[in-house]
Amino acid sequence: MADINNFSCTGNLTRDPESQYMTDGKQITKFDIAIGGYSKDQVTFLKVEAWEKSAEIISNYVKKGHKIGITGRLKQDKFTNKEGQTVTVIKLVAEKITLLTKKEENNDNPYK
Repeated sequence: MADINNFSCTGNLTRDPESQYMTDGKQITKFDIAIGGYSKDQVTFLKVEAWEKSAEIISNYVKKGHKIGITGRLKQDKFTNKEGQTVTVIKLVAEKITLLTKKEENNDNPYK
């Protein structure tokens, strides 16, 4: 049986999304979310990246503090920092998003 890489969560953006375009013209939007726990000590912070249509929606209608639901897959990135140390980062690659901020809190959101 094959392994399954599927992760779903809800959380609040901890910073405004940042978008860029790849050389092939695809849009990527990156942001961070805080996933609440039973107490403040149990909050999990997660880096998220969204591509193409999801990236466009997030960059146009979501900002710091907004609540979002995300389903996607976890991805592990490794790189070497300035000190020569290998750093591992776990990211969530968004495949499905749900905007959860109430309409009165986000008047320009056409998806509510």
